[in-house]
Amino acid sequence: MIIIKVPGVNGLGKTAGTKSSPDLIVSNLNIKKSYIKEILLDNSNLVEQEKEIFNEMLSNIKKPGKLMVIGGDHSISYPIGKAFLQSKMKNPALIIFDAHPDCMPPMENPTHEEWLRALIKHKFPADNILLIGTRKIEPEEKLYLEKNQIKIVSIDEIKKDTNRIIQKIKEFSENKTVYISFDIDVLCHSIAPATSYPENKGINLKEAIEIFKALKKINWKIFDIVEINAEKPGLKETIKTVLILLKIII
Repeated sequence: MIIIKVPGVNGLGKTAGTKSSPDLIVSNLNIKKSYIKEILLDNSNLVEQEKEIFNEMLSNIKKPGKLMVIGGDHSISYPIGKAFLQSKMKNPALIIFDAHPDCMPPMENPTHEEWLRALIKHKFPADNILLIGTRKIEPEEKLYLEKNQIKIVSIDEIKKDTNRIIQKIKEFSENKTVYISFDIDVLCHSIAPATSYPENKGINLKEAIEIFKALKKINWKIFDIVEINAEKPGLKETIKTVLILLKIII
């Protein structure tokens, strides 16, 4: 497995603190330096940032083995998703853990609020997308999700029966090559407070651990974890939670 630091930021000025997160997380992982890469980015040039992430990820996706990406905000998943799609993996699929669907009308260089809609516009198959833990959906996004028949697992479904949701993830992943994108705002604020847009009633640590154990077993090629904001309160607790989860899957 290769760990790739991607400190990309395009969050309308509200996610600047996420650019230092890759260094903070990776420095606390017991990983040989030879297994760690970094995509060097200029956050002031969004066109070049997006292009650089796309090109570097496309090059790495074509190599054997899994890729663990540490972001940055959720905008990085747009060029990563494009590279994943262009690499022509067998039956590409996307599993997204996020409190928000990120499906607002996309800008020219998609931010963390509309990257998924932009990726679908770029021809990522909507029927191969599974949103998990989503609980803050704007009316315009709701209409878009319904129109495109995107599968959603609500936080209430996870709370009701986590094992059933794990089975649903396994069934969805069958015969697919999966890109998993994990926005930490899907977690309970009590265990991951240092994020830009926290929402109430998230996945707790026990649930998250069980889910990560299941994710380890599916056929995933890329796993990103994003939106750890070093400028927000509760960074120490957030990093502790993230490390617990990453050490399950790495």
